[in-house]
Amino acid sequence: MYKRYLIPVSLFLVFLPVTFLSADEVEKYALLVIGCADTNTQLHPDLDPIDQNASEVQLGKLYGILTKCGFEDKNIRVLYAERGLQPNWNETSYGKELARIRKNHFNGQYDNTASKENIDALMAYFKQKVDENDIFIFYIMTHGHPSAVVQLAGKRMWKAEEMQTALSGLKSKTNIFCFETCHSGAILNRTDFPNAVCVAAAPAETPGWVDRTFANCVNFIEAKADTANDKNKDGKVDPNEAFEVTKKKAADYEQKWREYLKTKYKMPKNSPVPPNMVDKTSLNAVLEVGKDYEERSLFTANKEPVKKIVEKSGEKKHTPLPEKTENDSELLERADSLLREGKQLEAYELYERLSTSKDEKIAEQAKQRKEELLKDEKFVSLLEEAHQKEQVEKKLASARNYLENRMLEKARAICEEVIKENNGTKYAEEAQKLLEEIKQRENE
Repeated sequence: MYKRYLIPVSLFLVFLPVTFLSADEVEKYALLVIGCADTNTQLHPDLDPIDQNASEVQLGKLYGILTKCGFEDKNIRVLYAERGLQPNWNETSYGKELARIRKNHFNGQYDNTASKENIDALMAYFKQKVDENDIFIFYIMTHGHPSAVVQLAGKRMWKAEEMQTALSGLKSKTNIFCFETCHSGAILNRTDFPNAVCVAAAPAETPGWVDRTFANCVNFIEAKADTANDKNKDGKVDPNEAFEVTKKKAADYEQKWREYLKTKYKMPKNSPVPPNMVDKTSLNAVLEVGKDYEERSLFTANKEPVKKIVEKSGEKKHTPLPEKTENDSELLERADSLLREGKQLEAYELYERLSTSKDEKIAEQAKQRKEELLKDEKFVSLLEEAHQKEQVEKKLASARNYLENRMLEKARAICEEVIKENNGTKYAEEAQKLLEEIKQRENE
């Protein structure tokens, strides 16, 4: 895949500070990996304008999103292409973010080579440091292949089986793994991460795309970090909410992008993607939510609302979100009000969220109210029913996503599981309809 199709591997590794944390405090870690430097204009000066320093731009954007969400520099690690090679620091878009990356990560304190050995070593470290309450993000952008391998330093291939080993074993159940590569859906087909949300930038059978203004996985993380996408107002943007925003961005971009490819785009020299494959390039991302994944907000630790970071004409523009973020005291009042109105489930969700508040008094009050609710057998039954509904709806959403991306075996397996576990319900009926669609796709 080419630069545009190559999706740099960015991995966020965040090292825990040597401080004493409360048992419930959430720490945020990330490993960002850019597997090749094909868009670096210091190495390739004749690139098409939308390709120029695309990896640097998307890395800077992503780093900015993470720091706005409370990821500390010391808890992030960045790997970039070949040994001794660095990003093009002359890039002006997201210049402050790139300067921050240079200062904190390309200062000789660790080896930045995007090698399998470095990924394995950093992941081993995180498996020791990341606990059950923490959030971990792994992001990789590079070239990918239908055989579920991606390119690392020295043009060495990283196999899906090796990814499975490297990324398995984290104690946290709130992990986000992003594969910004061509054919990355093939990785999802050959791996299984029960405690993670996995996002592939493209289906298994097609090249993907990254340029200065577009990257599916970066868009997903941005959407998940934006409080405006919390449609049900539960204080968290769940994977499906974020994925809907991601798909809309791709759909909005596609017509303009395809027209540019046909009329203006200059194919890079030595592109791994043949010119006849350009028309088959897809902007359709793939989402997979692990069965043990637990939702936590990316933005709850922030003192201020997350701001969207938008690149426009080489400048950074920060647009405040329109909605005011409630503080914990206001949220507790809202939860109490919901409880008085008989909306126990909505109140419980807020109490659960507030039980990890940094305000110890509010956290204790929230825990007490949760405990009182859990003494009510009828409420416990209602809570279990709501949880079951949420889980089956997530499964059906995943099945529909697999169907859209022609990952038919995975779609069928989920549908059959839903029918078996929910026989005679509307969910079983919906799963049966999806099975019929799967059969139609198989016969096409």
